[in-house]
Amino acid sequence: MGFLAKYCDGIALWAGNCSGTVLLYEVNCKTICEGMLLGSIAAFFDADAVMWSVGATASVTFGLAAFTLQKKCDLTITSGILLILYLVLLIYGCLCAILQSMWLRIIHAAVGTLIFSIYLLVDTQLMLGKRDQYRLNPNEYIFAVLNIYIDIFSFFLFLLQFVGWRK
Repeated sequence: MGFLAKYCDGIALWAGNCSGTVLLYEVNCKTICEGMLLGSIAAFFDADAVMWSVGATASVTFGLAAFTLQKKCDLTITSGILLILYLVLLIYGCLCAILQSMWLRIIHAAVGTLIFSIYLLVDTQLMLGKRDQYRLNPNEYIFAVLNIYIDIFSFFLFLLQFVGWRK
């Protein structure tokens, strides 16, 4: 879901058909829809697992944001590798749905959490614009915020699946 949203936003920005106002409405609409989706998914988990996932997501997000402020490591060139890892994760998720194994789901959740934390690093560095060739234009900041929002949302869902696997 997150990948498709990023793909559609990228095509719209590439075509130049979206203004800032349209993107703000899109952010509001996606926030409402994903909030309802997240609430209905979290209802299937224990309250302790949800709260642990919220706390871990907040701490990891702030930690990764602090990590991106340092100038030594640039991860923006890894976006092609991340696309391949995401597609492998998608295929592995289909395999987990077919085989119905608890350990496969735990591994799927752990790998998904790792991949989306790297996505969060890359998108935050793109928004900060450390290098000229990988910097976003000032008109694309709403798109960048939307990418970071989807990364955090996906990270939380994988982490919730990892923490609350018992139910």
